[in-house]
Amino acid sequence: MGDPVMTRSRHLSRPALASAATAALALGLAVPAHADTLHADGDVLTEGTDVALGIIACDQAIPFSTLLSAVRQGARGTAPVYADGSTVSFDASVLSWPAGMTVDFPTAWPELTLPSDWTARPDGTRSDSAEFQMALRSTVNGPGETTIRWWAGGTSATPGEAPVVLNAETRVTWETAGCRDADTAPTAPGTPSVSARVTGGSLTLSWAASTDAEGDPLTYTVETRDRDDLEWKTVITGLTSTALTLAAPEEGTRSYRVTAVEAGTTAPALSSAPSAPSAAVVVDRGAPNAPSYTTSRGPEYTAPDGTGWWRDSVGVAFASAGDPALPDGSAGSGVTSVTGSATVAAAGPFRITGVARDAALNKNHAVVSGAVDGAAPTVALDCPAEAVVGSATSGTWTASDEAGGSGVAGASAGSLSLVTDAVGARTETLAAGAASDRVGHATSSASCSYRVVYPFAGFFRSVDTDRVNVARAGRDVALSFSLGGDRGLGVLDGAPTFAVSGGALAGEAIDQSGKLPGAGLTYDAASGQYTYLWKTDRAWAGKSGTVSVRLADGTVHSAVFSFTK
Repeated sequence: MGDPVMTRSRHLSRPALASAATAALALGLAVPAHADTLHADGDVLTEGTDVALGIIACDQAIPFSTLLSAVRQGARGTAPVYADGSTVSFDASVLSWPAGMTVDFPTAWPELTLPSDWTARPDGTRSDSAEFQMALRSTVNGPGETTIRWWAGGTSATPGEAPVVLNAETRVTWETAGCRDADTAPTAPGTPSVSARVTGGSLTLSWAASTDAEGDPLTYTVETRDRDDLEWKTVITGLTSTALTLAAPEEGTRSYRVTAVEAGTTAPALSSAPSAPSAAVVVDRGAPNAPSYTTSRGPEYTAPDGTGWWRDSVGVAFASAGDPALPDGSAGSGVTSVTGSATVAAAGPFRITGVARDAALNKNHAVVSGAVDGAAPTVALDCPAEAVVGSATSGTWTASDEAGGSGVAGASAGSLSLVTDAVGARTETLAAGAASDRVGHATSSASCSYRVVYPFAGFFRSVDTDRVNVARAGRDVALSFSLGGDRGLGVLDGAPTFAVSGGALAGEAIDQSGKLPGAGLTYDAASGQYTYLWKTDRAWAGKSGTVSVRLADGTVHSAVFSFTK
């Protein structure tokens, strides 16, 4: 036998049997005399066709069985008779349902196959039996009675006739003891309290326990509903404690309620009314929008790679860009903090991260990057050490930005005309702002020093600065030179000087013949030469040294002499 199945009415299992049984019931047909009949015998606890179960325990399944067999009656053509070898199918229905009674029928129903000479059998011949095993359960104290009607259907012995449908009834009686006279539902649980009104993680619910007048054990069912739900959805059933921790509750603005259910009692189990809904809980596990940001001003320069450059410093301020709605359409938990403003003053590249956090501690960020140039370019002015008086002479300047700076904008080099209108030491200054970097820092001023000199072209009258000049000691020596024109007679800074350095040296004799000019310094406009008549000392005979002529421009021009007697 298969597992029993709970039913209030078992329908005919074959289409032909169902239609035939329906027709017989509709016409009010009884089983005719002198025809085949259906016989139902009770199990060993009963006599005849009735089943007496006696006293049974409350809500206990009491098994019993009935044997169904066909009985040969009458002759073919005179009354409904099964055909030889016919297969007989069975079905049943419960005609009355006392309060608290249920009947379990088998899931698989047996069939009978009649003998091949069934119509020739003598009246009163009974076929083999099909055993139906059932169980009855009652939850109401006192006597009970029900009737089970059996149906048997098979092929008629008369060709062309409808299938033969027979019926029989089994009367079942019992008396139930041990049931409680009444059962009341438990009280509603207390309103659930929540561990947090906003969460991005776990959530704990707790509630006051329900009570049951009969002391039945209780379990709890927890349900939830979000803002766009019309119905409550079950979270968990069979919970025995009065607290529940949800590791990852569904997102949304949710409420929770609890129902108490009797456990271990007779069916149907009674449930309490639901608790009042909990306070709404915002379950938000999504990050807020990345914060927006503004800078105190636009960059002074944007490099080809997109880097913005600011001069000296820049302020960065972050602001909330909001929190997305939850899946149920309700508002997110809301942004509660955003990184404050900052001022970047350190030179070089910078990268600032702004963070937005919502009430559920989710976070998102935005990054602001750029660079600060905090120093002006440097400039250097380079002048020649000497410039010829009256000449067009220039110094050169170069500008460079600091390493890692924004770079020089425009020309990074140039020239500066030097003043050469008079001899002597001079200083020239390049004005501030000759160059600037790309964020607008201008260079400061720069200076250089140089000396404006006469265009000294060397000594003449065979005096050579590249050799030892041999002269007779005590005789005058004409030191002739050119300064590119008449510069006046104040071109010397004192008389030439001679410094003895050693004994006589081999060299080349100079020309000391011819007419010499007057003493001191003279200028000959025809030759464009200055001549200083240098008076040597006889005591220098056999000695050598250097004669030095110091000009008013600060330069000194020398020649080596060796003197003979």
